[in-house]
Amino acid sequence: MRNIIGLFIVFPLILLSCKKYEEGPLLSLKSKKERLANTWKVETALRNSEDISQEYRNYHLTFTKEGYFFVFYVEQSANSTIQGTWVLSNDKKEISTSYYVDTQTKTITYKILRLKENELYLFDIETNTELRFIPS
Repeated sequence: MRNIIGLFIVFPLILLSCKKYEEGPLLSLKSKKERLANTWKVETALRNSEDISQEYRNYHLTFTKEGYFFVFYVEQSANSTIQGTWVLSNDKKEISTSYYVDTQTKTITYKILRLKENELYLFDIETNTELRFIPS
């Protein structure tokens, strides 16, 4: 009986310690790549706790399971696209993206705060910006 009670105490502690991202999820049956592979739009953008969501209202971001990403946006009535590659890094706690701009490779790494099938929260350390995405 004591072993069963101990199991009920230890099991939740093990589950809580397995939580990879600050904001969840606790447990998922889908792989991180499967959850990330989607077309997303910015629901909320915060820079230094200030809401800057309006700056991202015309952006859509697509991640593929094969490791490619595409950013589609409208700027001054013109459609634009950025495309590149992505990988999970730092024990799958970050997403590193690479793309070309004017013959130079640009790399941006985002800390993953939340990665669910219908929510993606990323933090850009360089710009101190949190981006909260929902499926597009």
